[in-house]
Amino acid sequence: MANKKTETKKLLKNMEMRQQMAEDMKFYQYKEVINGTEYVFQYCGKRRSLQIIDECSDEKSNISKEKLLDAVFKTIIVSPNVNLDYFDQEEYMDDFDRVSEVANIIFGGKFRNNEALKG
Repeated sequence: MANKKTETKKLLKNMEMRQQMAEDMKFYQYKEVINGTEYVFQYCGKRRSLQIIDECSDEKSNISKEKLLDAVFKTIIVSPNVNLDYFDQEEYMDDFDRVSEVANIIFGGKFRNNEALKG
């Protein structure tokens, strides 16, 4: 009987650890200074990522690149508050390519040990 209790405790502890890991991963943050501006990116979770893709798709499952990128920026970039128009300002035009690259890596959930991320 004691063996069953020990196994149950181990199982519950393992489940708690896995749940905490999932939460930690969901709220993963990455900071990078790009041309003097610090950008803070945050992973939104797989479910939210899929919801964003669905929201940016039409009835034939065609994805609007404009809507998708704007939604990714609004969801993934915690600071500063950006959208596509933000990068039309002269001082931020050069940031667009790198910010887009990092946002797409984080959005896709491929941030662990990713060499494209400096941190």
